[in-house]
Amino acid sequence: MNARELIAALGGVPKLVKLTGLTEGRIYQWQTGNYIPRAWLKFFRARYPRKVAWDELVLADHPPRKVGSVLKTDPESQSSRDEDRERKK
Repeated sequence: MNARELIAALGGVPKLVKLTGLTEGRIYQWQTGNYIPRAWLKFFRARYPRKVAWDELVLADHPPRKVGSVLKTDPESQSSRDEDRERKK
């Protein structure tokens, strides 16, 4: 189960916006980056201990790096950008 599936299982973006007080944009960033901050995961797990198979949750270990105004989550594209930078030096 990834972040998108977890958010859906917990009621979707609108429900999480009401529950957390966060913006829709923030919840969508969690989906895009497949990352949910540890504190929020603890909150959701405490609130909904049986609603999801918590042991099957597979998320990124850290938030995606933000470059400009775009979230970069694809490691392949990152490595090719790093190679381009090295060539330009």
